[in-house]
Amino acid sequence: MGLNCLATVKAAVGDLDKVKQVVKLLGMVHCSEDFKDQPKVINGCSDLLVEVFGESGKHARSAVGDAGASQRDSRRDRDDPGYRLNPPASLRGMFCPS
Repeated sequence: MGLNCLATVKAAVGDLDKVKQVVKLLGMVHCSEDFKDQPKVINGCSDLLVEVFGESGKHARSAVGDAGASQRDSRRDRDDPGYRLNPPASLRGMFCPS
């Protein structure tokens, strides 16, 4: 997920060196209602952003569970091509370009 996030940012600004600051990251983890470790799932992405951008990669962050996603998936037809494309989590990031 973190690498996809970086690839999307690079495609948008042309070069990761143009990122002045990572402002915020929102991670929505598709999970059951009893799962409570959403922050641990998103930690890897946050750590990657700090590793890539240094101090400028430190950001505000929220990690929430989306139990509805797993319920929606359980009702989907497994032959539906979109069934296999549902990631375990979704990210939304806010980046400030220079």
